[in-house]
Amino acid sequence: MKVSKPRATYIENLKALALNNGWREQTTFIDMTGGTPLAAFILNGMPVKKAWLLGGYSGSESAARWLFEQIDIETIKQSWILTAPSGSRSIPTSVLEVGGVDFSEDFELVGELNLDYRGEKQLLWRPIIR
Repeated sequence: MKVSKPRATYIENLKALALNNGWREQTTFIDMTGGTPLAAFILNGMPVKKAWLLGGYSGSESAARWLFEQIDIETIKQSWILTAPSGSRSIPTSVLEVGGVDFSEDFELVGELNLDYRGEKQLLWRPIIR
């Protein structure tokens, strides 16, 4: 597949960041950026229920919260998560805090990357396995 140079750079950076921090293929993955639909597939990960959450629309946050209420809490706690805290389509991590998930206690930041063509900084998080 051919992609633009900025997208190719993003793909390479996402893969490197994940692999250098213990990522394993087929790990569950949650995309909270609201606008990066192929991230799970780039990493050969397993999306949790949906490949990505559509953000930036009225009702996006409520829909995401409802979705996470349908998912086993242990699945959420074992997933890697991609966020875009200041992204225009970002879904807040607070929607994950259903049934006992505590984002700040259950996940650790492994690094950041830039999605230049959208002017967005993204953060990759891995679960803290206890």
